[in-house]
Amino acid sequence: MIAPGGEAAFVGRMVEESLAMKDRCRRVYREYLIRQRNGPDIGVYSSITSMLGKMTTLTHVVRLLKEKNASKMSDEDIEKH
Repeated sequence: MIAPGGEAAFVGRMVEESLAMKDRCRRVYREYLIRQRNGPDIGVYSSITSMLGKMTTLTHVVRLLKEKNASKMSDEDIEKH
């Protein structure tokens, strides 16, 4: 897949879109839980994942997530497995 601006820009757009949609997604999911009567609202969290091809992209994405105050981040090297 080729994305305008490369993989760093692609993942950056994923982050921005997730932030723009977070309140809507939380509201819809909470309403779903209420309709299903699955207990109290315990909060809703979402995550995005992406496989990156370059270490420089990881550096860019980590910086972006820190700027956006991401609550949790994780990176894992596939070669470890």
